[in-house]
Amino acid sequence: MSTQTKQPKDMSQDAFVKYQGFRNFPEFMLSYGLKIYNLDDVEEAKSILAGLRQAAQEQWEEENEKTR
Repeated sequence: MSTQTKQPKDMSQDAFVKYQGFRNFPEFMLSYGLKIYNLDDVEEAKSILAGLRQAAQEQWEEENEKTR
């Protein structure tokens, strides 16, 4: 059973970054070796975060489907 009641798709970017275990978006970017001052890196970080959010959403749906 999932302890997370709010769906990942409904979280703000900041809330989802924290849900993933990071303090903030720049820390998330640094963990992937990306630079906050490089716009291409920012876009890459957003793409990575979107993939993580999709996977987390799918997991959330699977876990919550089992409890119905």
